[in-house]
Amino acid sequence: MSTKLIILAVAIIAMGGVAAKKATCVLQVGVTEGKGITGKITIEENSESGTTKFMIDIKGVNTTNGSSLKGFHVHQYGKLSEECSAAGGHFNPFNKNHGSPNDTNRHVGDLGNVIVETDGTIHQTISDQIAKLTGENNIMGKSIVLHQDKDDLTSQPTGAAGKRLACCLIVESDIGNAYRIKPSVFLSLLLTISMYIFLYK
Repeated sequence: MSTKLIILAVAIIAMGGVAAKKATCVLQVGVTEGKGITGKITIEENSESGTTKFMIDIKGVNTTNGSSLKGFHVHQYGKLSEECSAAGGHFNPFNKNHGSPNDTNRHVGDLGNVIVETDGTIHQTISDQIAKLTGENNIMGKSIVLHQDKDDLTSQPTGAAGKRLACCLIVESDIGNAYRIKPSVFLSLLLTISMYIFLYK
């Protein structure tokens, strides 16, 4: 492959890539009611869309105790001791009120509720525009707490979400923090190489 073609390919990738940063959060048990809860949250921030996705995969949640909706928040400290109490309050670097994930006046950590299925599992993806893995809203090194009760989205300062069932530490993922090529860019690159081979073979 010629030097010119290599340069062209690199240029196409540079113009069309999407930086993606990933983190993971592996749950640890909180209070007694949370015994048996296991799972992981995979977090990915897309630099192009500005969206951070929380891909939740949890099992072992008691469905007979409280609502099938459970408060789900990012808390200010990356400490999981004292039955998750060491995690502190919601991550709120701008001293705003507690609110819905759709509110602009909300804690960075306000992710609302997750839905527990009848078998005690939570399989859900939350897309958020405020919590980030980079910048001033960076949640890396913070904790996520799963609560016993529903977040009513209005009560201050925590939405009356109740006890802390389980928590986890948000850590950077070694897999996935990369400059990804969008499918359209990959096709453009493939077409360019094919045309070059056809014209200059």
